[in-house]
Amino acid sequence: MKLSFDLNKIDKTWEQYNLYQVPITYQDKPTKYKAIIYHGKLVAIMGRSYKVLPNEEAIKIANQVAERVNAEKFEGNNLYRDNLFYNKKRTVVHATYLLKGHYEIDGRDTVRVGFSIANSIDGTLGFGCEGFTFRRACSNGVLMGYKQITSFYRKHTKRFEINFDRVLEIVNNVIQQVENSIKVYAKLVQLELNEEIAEQIAKSPLPRKLLPDYIETEKDKLVRFDPSKTLWDVYNDITASIWHNTKTDIETKRHQFDMLHAVIKVI
Repeated sequence: MKLSFDLNKIDKTWEQYNLYQVPITYQDKPTKYKAIIYHGKLVAIMGRSYKVLPNEEAIKIANQVAERVNAEKFEGNNLYRDNLFYNKKRTVVHATYLLKGHYEIDGRDTVRVGFSIANSIDGTLGFGCEGFTFRRACSNGVLMGYKQITSFYRKHTKRFEINFDRVLEIVNNVIQQVENSIKVYAKLVQLELNEEIAEQIAKSPLPRKLLPDYIETEKDKLVRFDPSKTLWDVYNDITASIWHNTKTDIETKRHQFDMLHAVIKVI
């Protein structure tokens, strides 16, 4: 058996980013697949119809969107130096922004809202947008409500062109959703942690080390919980543990936020 790259037909559209698409042959015959090569490394094997969008181009789009909606780049903190969050392989990026102004949560916390434009070059995450909130008290961010942006490129054009209005439409929808989640945040302050929610958290796939010490579990069984805590306490303690974990990349964090939001629904 002979599987090889057709080096005579390399797609060099994104050569400026050291990103290449190379057709794959089998027994010297064309196949329906191609290799995605980034900085000399094979990062994915995709179908030939797959349209790769460089992360660098996604960031340019994100900056343009941020300017249109009057948002600013997330300034980062001790964990993140800027607004660009990558996975460990640097094949996935989340470019994150905050709207100006903030919301008060029951006079206890200050929260800012924003969005993140996400993209990958390995097919693991489609070009899309998700909501983002940032709580000042613990300096922790939360990603929520990822939406893939379909039909974001203009068809029947010789050059790669972005349908910017389509991207802007989805981003505005996501911003509206995350602003609505602030109302849910305010309700969480008034709700006490009960046995039902504690059991759902215990049964969730969230790693045990992310759970606060007042929710004690044995594997997926609830042992005890503290009913004096509010759901806002629980939500912030778990999101802070996710956000500040230096051993996980942004994609792992995103999946863990999804696990939490399956139990404590905010969007």
